[in-house]
This record gives sequence, structure tokens and C-alpha cells, in this order.
Amino acid sequence: MVFTSIIRDAKGRKLSKSLGNSPDPLPLIAKYGADAMRFTMINAAPIGQDVRLQINDKTGDIESLELGRNFANKVWNAARFLMMKREEAFADLDPMQRALSTNILKDEAQSLSDKWILARFHATIRETQQQLEAYKLHDYARTMYQFIWNDFCDWYVEVVKIRMNASSDKNYNRALINFAVNLFDGVLRLLHPIMPFATEEIWQALTKRDDGASICVAPVPSAPDVPDAASLERFGKVQYIVEQIRALRGLMNIQPAEKLPVTISCMSEEIRTLADDQAAIIKAMTRASDLVVGVSAAKPEGSVSAVAQGVEIFLTVKGVVDFAEERKRLEKELTRLEGFAKSIETKLANEKFVANAAPEIVEYEREKLASAKDSMMKIRANIQELA
Repeated sequence: MVFTSIIRDAKGRKLSKSLGNSPDPLPLIAKYGADAMRFTMINAAPIGQDVRLQINDKTGDIESLELGRNFANKVWNAARFLMMKREEAFADLDPMQRALSTNILKDEAQSLSDKWILARFHATIRETQQQLEAYKLHDYARTMYQFIWNDFCDWYVEVVKIRMNASSDKNYNRALINFAVNLFDGVLRLLHPIMPFATEEIWQALTKRDDGASICVAPVPSAPDVPDAASLERFGKVQYIVEQIRALRGLMNIQPAEKLPVTISCMSEEIRTLADDQAAIIKAMTRASDLVVGVSAAKPEGSVSAVAQGVEIFLTVKGVVDFAEERKRLEKELTRLEGFAKSIETKLANEKFVANAAPEIVEYEREKLASAKDSMMKIRANIQELA
């Protein structure tokens, strides 16, 4: 038996019919979905803490349920993409040939991104098993959300798209999409306890099942005891490089459709080899018109830079950015962030706030302050480069 937190309205009152502050769940289920409601409520309910909901007095809507609905949509979209790509990969085979197809991505054919997503999935399996055994459903929901949204959808699915578009080897593409679909099958089984309806329907559509087969009795995915730390570390460096290039584009207010040259200056041959091996992924995920990777590469004229883990990144913005106007924009943003950071520092310096606020709220404020200071540091560096 699982006991949930007390659900309260925005004023802190327990939801009850007598107060008239308890919305009818059926319209909410019709609008957001039962799984979305279940996920949102569990995700918002740490052990020992009540849940507050901002309920629209007129419509009875609960805006926070958007989180669960968006997450459910993310899972559905991933399923649609994988099934569409599988259909494309096997389009030239008749049904009998498809049934007999044995395209498997063997260990030696797995790329760094394949090994990384497997390692992340195995880590997620271990984490969620511990969380479920301890009845930490809030932590389980959050772990699944982060893995599916960030690791699987925002990273691995995008990498699969890049690799399939770049490859003309039909057998390789079939093996790759089969690998991704089989992994997603395991993800659905791991997610099933918290989103039973959506996962059952997607699981049934993902591949042909025997009569009476159900995800609710399918085996739970297992993970090896020894994690693949090397793949996690190596692909983590690739992710960091991509994120730093994206951050540079954001700081310089570069439009998403604009493709710009990127140079990666590596501090060691090991990093250069890694960046070179993953160049197609880095180039596609950062919208680089050209990508140069080298050891101690020279800074191109008209570029701005950022220092990442073992590399220095140069984004060439000459001809696209008006340096004088961009410097003014960055100085304005720096002023705004300095005021924002000062307000947070004042709040954290208030002993009453720190003593009375929930620990996660205090921690959230500290994270906001750290993020603001990090952004200020990067903006100052870019202002210096534009001088």
C-alpha cells in the first residue's frame, strides 16, 4: 500500500468537497490524460511533503498538469519517430522478408552514442529499482523523466536521426533502428508502473505481440552490475562541447537557422581524436557550417570563444554579428543578471527565509544564484572579446 501526500490548494487548504476547492477529476482526465495526471501528482509529491495545486477557480483547470501531458507527448513522439524510421528502413522488403530479417547491431558495430545510451539506461534501471524498493515514487518519476526527456529523446533520438540520414547502408540502418526500438521497448517497461495506459498502447503498437501479451507482465529490464564508466565519460565530453557551442550561439543571439563555422582547439591528442570521431554529431547538433578540429588550433578572425573540458571553442560570427550592438546587448543583459543575483543573495542572507523555507526551495535559490553567476562570467568574457 502506498500513502500519498496531502493535496492542498494554493491557499494551503486541503482539497475537500465541503470547501468547494476540489476539482472534478473526470474533466481533467479528459483534458490532460489519466497518465499525465498520475505522473504529475507523483512527480510533485516528495515523501513527507504536501502538494499544492494552483487551481483555476472558474475552469477548474490545473496548469501544473501540463508537465505530465508534455511528458506523455514526448514519449508518444519518440515512439512515432522510431516506428516511422523503422518503416523507412524496411520499406523495400516485403512482409515475409521483414519477418525473416535478423538485422542486429552487434557489439563491434555499436558507436560511442549506442554504448552511452545503454550505460545511461542501465544506470536508470539500477536507480529506479532502488527507488521503487524504498517507495520513493517521486524520485522514480523524476529519474524516468530526466532519462527519457534528456538522454533518450533530446540526445539519442537526435543522434539516431543524424546517423541514419548520413548512412546509405540499408543493413546498417535496419540494425540501428532495431537497436533503438528494442531499447525503447525496455524504457516503456521501466516507465509502465507510473504511466500504465500510454505505455501499454505504445508497447502493443511497437511490434507484433502474441495474443494476450501485456506490458504489465513483461519482464523488467535488467542491468549489469559493472557500469560502463568509460562510455559515460567520453560521450559526456561530446555533450559538453555541444552544449558550450549552443551556449555561445545563445549568448551571441544567433538565430537557430543560421549556420556558422566552428573551430575546436583541443589540449591533447586524445580529445582531438574523440572530437574528430564525433564530428558529424557535433556539426549537426550545433548547426555548424564547417567544423575544424585540431590540437592548439589558431583562433579564427572575427570569432568568440568558450573554454570547455579540455578544449577551447571558437565560433566565427564575423559578418553576422554587429560587434558594437552585440556588446551593448550583452552589457544590458549583464546589468539585469547582476540585479537578479543581488536579489537572490539578499534572500539567502535572510536567516528567517533560510530557516523557515523548505530545504528544496532554499537549494533551488542557490542553484539559481550559481546559474546566474555562471552566465555573468560567460557574458563578461564575451564582452571582453568584443572589445
